[in-house]
Amino acid sequence: MSKTNSNDKPQVQYPFTTKKQIADRVATSDKFAVTCLEVLRERTASRKPGQKSYGFMSSHVKKAAALEHGDLDGIRALVGSYTKQLAAHFRAEEIAENPELEEVAKIFSAG
Repeated sequence: MSKTNSNDKPQVQYPFTTKKQIADRVATSDKFAVTCLEVLRERTASRKPGQKSYGFMSSHVKKAAALEHGDLDGIRALVGSYTKQLAAHFRAEEIAENPELEEVAKIFSAG
């Protein structure tokens, strides 16, 4: 998980699913695209009033609700706009599955 740089200081590689990895998987995996749609639907349904960046934008809610699992092009187009939010979701899942990643996450967190 770690490398050393020229100063012999440990350098930790980013262990979480990235936005690019999500975009690539959405483009190539039907199952993953549908999973991302469901994640965003669940986040939208559980969003509290005033909570930003949690689920679909209000302008996408009806479109997301109308998408059927057979409309993979529509699903890919819609969830592809939410890779940042999906990355945060999967990062939280990865930390929940492996609590040791909490310390690693602090290295990459701003503030």
